[in-house]
Amino acid sequence: PGGIGSVIPYVLKIFWPNGLAIEPVMIHNRGSVETIPFTFGGFAADLDGHVKLMSTKTVSATKPCVTCENVTNYIDLASRPQGILVGIDCCKPKKFIYNSDADIYAKADQLHNLATHNDSTKVQLEALEIEYGMNYNKRGLLWDPDLRGIYKPATHMLRDPLHMLVSNGIA
Repeated sequence: PGGIGSVIPYVLKIFWPNGLAIEPVMIHNRGSVETIPFTFGGFAADLDGHVKLMSTKTVSATKPCVTCENVTNYIDLASRPQGILVGIDCCKPKKFIYNSDADIYAKADQLHNLATHNDSTKVQLEALEIEYGMNYNKRGLLWDPDLRGIYKPATHMLRDPLHMLVSNGIA
């Protein structure tokens, strides 16, 4: 259950077993040993790849972009709530308000708290998932507390422009 988003945490723990963003790696070269820092830089992927890695919803959510706080799925100005929100049709980057790594983790924590609270219902969880643009996956990358020192969801979401522009987000 959970697809590749449930497998990636195990892979990251193999390469960064101490839960640190920088892990020393020993390189043996012609009789000498050198230690170099090995830093996780993120996942370069298209939209489909990031959806699977982070358990996000994209277009089936009110907020289709997990890194953008104010981008909504509304296109028609008449149906869009007014204020700081912009629709997916907005082409003015200065209007975007970006989520920080902490913002994304806070939303993941709220989903976890709702999913594990005895008094909450499946309908309540689904509504919050749609609002946040995330699918709760208890084994997923965003819900593994051991990886929070390594994986930064906003910082490490590297987009592959070739596949986004040429193939519409699908490799």
